[in-house]
Amino acid sequence: MKPGDLEKNGLMQFPAIMGGIVPVYNIKGIGSGQLRFTGPVLAGRRADGKWRWVASYGAPCYSDKGEFMRVVGNDPNITEQAERNKALIELDRRRNELLALVSHELRNPLAAIKNSLGLIKKTPDAFPDIHRRALEVIERQSTQLVRLVEDLRDLQRVTAGKFRISKKFLNLEEVLAQAIETASPDAERANQSIVLQMPFEATFVKGDEVRLCQVFANLINNASKFSPPGSKISLKVSASTDEVTISVKDNGIGIEKDQLGRIFEMFAQARQHSERSNTGMGLGLALAKELVQLHDGAIEAISDGPGKGSEFIVRLPSVAADVTH
Repeated sequence: MKPGDLEKNGLMQFPAIMGGIVPVYNIKGIGSGQLRFTGPVLAGRRADGKWRWVASYGAPCYSDKGEFMRVVGNDPNITEQAERNKALIELDRRRNELLALVSHELRNPLAAIKNSLGLIKKTPDAFPDIHRRALEVIERQSTQLVRLVEDLRDLQRVTAGKFRISKKFLNLEEVLAQAIETASPDAERANQSIVLQMPFEATFVKGDEVRLCQVFANLINNASKFSPPGSKISLKVSASTDEVTISVKDNGIGIEKDQLGRIFEMFAQARQHSERSNTGMGLGLALAKELVQLHDGAIEAISDGPGKGSEFIVRLPSVAADVTH
């Protein structure tokens, strides 16, 4: 490509960004009427008014005297790919709007149901046993719905970049104790035990107490959901100078190896429990991953396959005990 070729090819206006699909080409002048391309993608509008995207690869050529002569390279048309990317971004935006709308519209009626149940529970003798059992089912399922809606709302805010956390120094054992307390009702109904193993010395992290509790409660609930009645869920914490590792391990149905890579995706149904119809919407693990990343941590899933249990490992930056005082 030589100076003046841009106009000959009908590319009249540079640069332009279409919805933030890809980085716009960075153009720098290297002489009068000359252009040097230093980025991978260029958007241009032709003389007929239509936008075109090209991936430009090239380098300037200089004479023996160091004078610029021409640019040599290739400019494949990637307009179709760019338009597909734009459509995917728009689809993602609409999905986030739908999630926000659904979670908002469900919160109010669920709050009314929970409040009404609270009033009914104040007069338990007014109902026969069969009605009380029905009320217990309604309360249990409405609690599950509230949890689902809150996860949906939080996940939407995280993916939209509107979620904020408030970090402070935390004793990790206290955070995990709260998470176990939150998740215990489901485990108790399945006669499952939750065992916590901590290091001898106190372990501290810096994070949002409510959100970290939410992470580990989601992981415990997930382990409970996919483990048989009477089984054990193990939490083990180990600490080094740089990081704290928290393992949540079960001996449940396990995960297919080809599903480990997508287990944290929103709405992923990588595990199906044959004995339980309520396997969830795949929000808890997706939210756990996003919240862990907001704490500068990482999370991974490990399993040897179906029937061999699963282990979820969370890694968080560690904090020295003397720093917390």
